[in-house]
Amino acid sequence: MSRTSCLFVLLHCCFSLHIFCQISFQTQELGKIFNSGTTLSTSDVNGDFIPDLLIIHQSTELWLGINSGTNEFYWNQIDNELDGNPWSVNVVDINQDKTNDIILSGESYGVVLYKQDKEGNFGKEFIDETPYYSQAASLIDLDKNSFPDLFVCGEFEESRLYLNVNGELKRDTNKIDLTFNEKDSDYGNYGCVWSDIDNDSDMDLYISRCRPDVADPNDRRRRNLFFQNNNGIFSEVADAKNISVLDQTWVSEIGDLDNDGLQDIVVLNHYTPSLIFKQKTDHTFDDVTPASGFAYNGNGMQVIMKDFDNDMDLDFIIVGEKSEIWLNQRSMRFVKSKTEFISTPINSCAIADFNQDGSQDILASFGDFINYPNEIRNRIFIGIPNQNNYIVFNLIGEESNYNAIGARVKIYTNGKIQMRELRSGESFGIQNSYQVHFGLGSNSKVDSAIIHWPNGKVSTIINSSANQFYTITESGCGVVNLLLNFEGKKVLCNGDSQELKPVKKYADFEWNTGELTNIITVSQSGVYYCKALDEQRCLVISKPIYIEIDPKENPKLSNSGEVILCSDEILTIRIESYNAIKWNNNSTSDQLTIKGSGMYYGTVQGQCREFVSDTLNVIRVSQLVPPLVRDTTILGSASLLLKADSDLTNWFNKETDVIPIFTGQQYQTPLLLSTTEFWLERFSNNEYAKVNAGLVTPEYSSIQFHVQTLNGGMYFRVTEDCTLDSVTLYTDRTGLRRIILKDSLGIAIDSQDVDLVIGKNNVKIDFELFRNIGTYYLTTAEHLNRKNFLNKSPWLFRSDKGFQYPIENSDIITFLHSAIGEAEYHYFYDWKIKRNVKKCRSARIPVKVTIRNTDVSNSNSETNRIQIAPNKIILNNPQSIRKITLFNLSGKEVWNYSHPPELISTYELLPGFYLIKLFLANGTSITHKAILGK
Repeated sequence: MSRTSCLFVLLHCCFSLHIFCQISFQTQELGKIFNSGTTLSTSDVNGDFIPDLLIIHQSTELWLGINSGTNEFYWNQIDNELDGNPWSVNVVDINQDKTNDIILSGESYGVVLYKQDKEGNFGKEFIDETPYYSQAASLIDLDKNSFPDLFVCGEFEESRLYLNVNGELKRDTNKIDLTFNEKDSDYGNYGCVWSDIDNDSDMDLYISRCRPDVADPNDRRRRNLFFQNNNGIFSEVADAKNISVLDQTWVSEIGDLDNDGLQDIVVLNHYTPSLIFKQKTDHTFDDVTPASGFAYNGNGMQVIMKDFDNDMDLDFIIVGEKSEIWLNQRSMRFVKSKTEFISTPINSCAIADFNQDGSQDILASFGDFINYPNEIRNRIFIGIPNQNNYIVFNLIGEESNYNAIGARVKIYTNGKIQMRELRSGESFGIQNSYQVHFGLGSNSKVDSAIIHWPNGKVSTIINSSANQFYTITESGCGVVNLLLNFEGKKVLCNGDSQELKPVKKYADFEWNTGELTNIITVSQSGVYYCKALDEQRCLVISKPIYIEIDPKENPKLSNSGEVILCSDEILTIRIESYNAIKWNNNSTSDQLTIKGSGMYYGTVQGQCREFVSDTLNVIRVSQLVPPLVRDTTILGSASLLLKADSDLTNWFNKETDVIPIFTGQQYQTPLLLSTTEFWLERFSNNEYAKVNAGLVTPEYSSIQFHVQTLNGGMYFRVTEDCTLDSVTLYTDRTGLRRIILKDSLGIAIDSQDVDLVIGKNNVKIDFELFRNIGTYYLTTAEHLNRKNFLNKSPWLFRSDKGFQYPIENSDIITFLHSAIGEAEYHYFYDWKIKRNVKKCRSARIPVKVTIRNTDVSNSNSETNRIQIAPNKIILNNPQSIRKITLFNLSGKEVWNYSHPPELISTYELLPGFYLIKLFLANGTSITHKAILGK
């Protein structure tokens, strides 16, 4: 982001200038289509400390995406037989073998562990097979035995604690008393956060609770719980701390929002406003929401604290009914970022820095509330760096648990202190990256970083440079990543191999393949990295590289589909990103100039083998013969009817004119006063076949209509000027609807009334569409819906399954999303698109009208027959004149007299030039030009 995009905000309390930079993201696809609910992870799984992805596709398939370090993911399916919807995921080294395992908690199958071996394979086992409707889950080493323990929130019974003894998780009911005196008060537990709230070096527990079945806002069964840890003895003291919220809390997040060394809390409520609590020095809390500027109006699903703009204080993101990022303006003041993610609200997310550029990225899912996948695919939003600096720490526990869960990191930068805690499992059933990230603003280094490890040990790292990723071990080492002989992605063909080695020679190498040499040779697809010890015997980890074997390529023509060319027209096509092309007409140039007709495609040499492009069908129009018309000679001025041999004829005044003066077979000229030349061309209108687009018929899960309070519609773009010929609508109610087309500014530009019958209705609308308009919106008239159906809805069938946006089933139109985003497709099916007629033209030819003027005289000649004055005409010998006709200069007849009198008045004429034509008794005629009228 450029510095000019920053907004300068003057803080009213101290009149210091704080630079407030809006943040922005770029959408990235995952390389595979996934549709998940809320349960997501962005934590490292394969051990290279680069964030990976865990996605549960359609609630039944567990997929692992190993990050190459360049935002490309290498996908593996771990399980495809999940029995019930998972509600939480955790990534953790459960048995301290330095490999990360996966824990899922579900709605019916208890708690499942996927234990990873050294080769990256996962074995499935049950921690607890007791049916249990879990919610969020988190891990912490409560007994400080270096093995992380598991806490799982219970929806319909009390929460569960599983203590870890040498890698085996066993349920414990004594460590924390989770039962209460009130009847059925121990369930409704949705979110749990472990944090050292009171700074006494042990972890406390805050549980967010929601009881939809309890409507009384004062009912104690709705209260949030805070278990204070005092040397291993837990006491529930939420009331005393002023954080026993009764507002139906979904989840909460804890962090030091004002950098005063005390953890604060954001409480995400449903049905009532969400809250911010500031911790005081006595470790009680004040509700500072009104003064903070924070106001989230919606039912949120996740809240996550991160420094999104790297300005040295924690911001937070909320997703759910609305997706918002609240930027910290210091002194507990917040402003909502103007960042737009996508038209559809994000239902759930997890945070990580996937491309390791210091900006926080977002893995987003769009399932239906609460945890049900829909048709909207998961995707990533990559944070775009601004001018601020950052520093990131990867922590490795040695005496403490390997993931360093529960560690606290403080950094001191230019007199300012920041603090973070490393957590496993946050918000509502998600796992964020274990990387500990700090924004540094304009500071170029960190004076000191102090790590308080879970087992009580303290490490200090001094003078760390900004914009680096440091690996910190509990023994006190702090180093940056080791580099291999190349970075990023490398393509190999079948049978080929690649040597991998570090750029510096270290000791005790261990590759993720299990090999212990400093150089390895690889010949299979995958992500590779190594660990080693440097000169100080500190652990260094290489950046990963991605080896891809024999990749499939999809070469695309610059023009595809169908194109009509006129006889003299040529078209040059190419295949983007390829130079060595063998065309199907045996040409081998990097581009092909088409002068004929037929099917055209190219074969290209990919990185490993040949691939064939898509196909272009060229229809060549035969050369048109110019129209047949004869030159003409007439005596005297006249308006003449010229006739060609075809209705498909354009007439022009000049050979170079662009716009014809007439189109058709017979052209009536204006009054011609002198010899004149016209130019003609024959043309042909060549029509394309109609293009089909959009969904063909409705598909829906249960009901065919959306809510009655919505007037929906479809957003789309076109790639060429065309006409929307017709669409098909489905309804169970007869009556009038008005289809409205709006432009990118929301202005109605066309409409069509259609009277529908029950069932299928194919309706003609003929809306012209233009490429340069941008985004169109096709909808219905809400006021007419209200009049006819008493609500906003037009009662037209919609779809909620069987599609993925963007819908691009033709080259001409792209469907972006519906009125409510990507979860639905609205109303308009089986679109028929008419491409503009291709007009071809012949060569232009002249036609000449020759006028012989020997019988035309001026007004002062032929005085023996006629005298002309401005207001009268005098005929000297009227007996020799059979008829007199008066024309204006456009050739229109004004009047005529047969056997005219001697005197004719012209007083009533409009002043101007006129032509007077005398038809003589001897069969000849004479024409005079004169100024008449007064």
